Amino acid sequence: MLVKVNTCYQHPVFMLKRLRYSAQWKALGVGLACCFKGNYEIYKRHMATNRLGQIPSPEHDFGESQLIRFYRGLQRDASGRMISEIWKMNEDELEINHDYIQWLFPLAQKSQFNPNAPVLSQRDILLFSSDKDLQARVGRSFAMMLSFYGFAKQPVDGHFEIVPSAHHTSRRGQWLVLHNHNYLRISRILNFLMLIHLNAEARAFFDALQKLNRVYHEKIGSAFSHWRAAIA
Repeated sequence: MLVKVNTCYQHPVFMLKRLRYSAQWKALGVGLACCFKGNYEIYKRHMATNRLGQIPSPEHDFGESQLIRFYRGLQRDASGRMISEIWKMNEDELEINHDYIQWLFPLAQKSQFNPNAPVLSQRDILLFSSDKDLQARVGRSFAMMLSFYGFAKQPVDGHFEIVPSAHHTSRRGQWLVLHNHNYLRISRILNFLMLIHLNAEARAFFDALQKLNRVYHEKIGSAFSHWRAAIA
């Protein structure tokens, strides 16, 4: 491997010798050595995968954000939970815990309620929009929250709709209350789905909420305008 220094290419060993007279030789030398070794291992894996005509796995190699690593099941959230543990929460746990929703459905703005939650970056959006495994995991988070609200995803003539579930009435009674905090959660879910280009899921959910609003507008109130703005 050659490293460019002052427009000339030099072997890392020679470059390190030039630095040994510096007061920062030890720290810098160790850092460079780790850098060279790490990049070379990344390069080998990348090239080996390309030779097989496959897209290289992004895990570890390209510095994925803590959000993406959390969604892949490789990192815990700020409260020490793996995503699989959140998926196993029951309805009471989903209701009383307020710091998981920002991890499952992150936005590009920092959360005022949960400052430890990640902020969605452009690279995160690209990965969520193109990576089938991540989309499947988002789908699982979405299905969990749909069930929490008393809805379910149902295939209909080559597409899908979101319809009331078997326990819709009992679930609706738990959150369909004027100024309920779940209205903000729903706005977050819709916004996130649109940001990562899962527009069909967002609009199907909005359609179900719109039907609900026709009957319970006095309970939903101004929250409906925020839901509508999220999918505009």
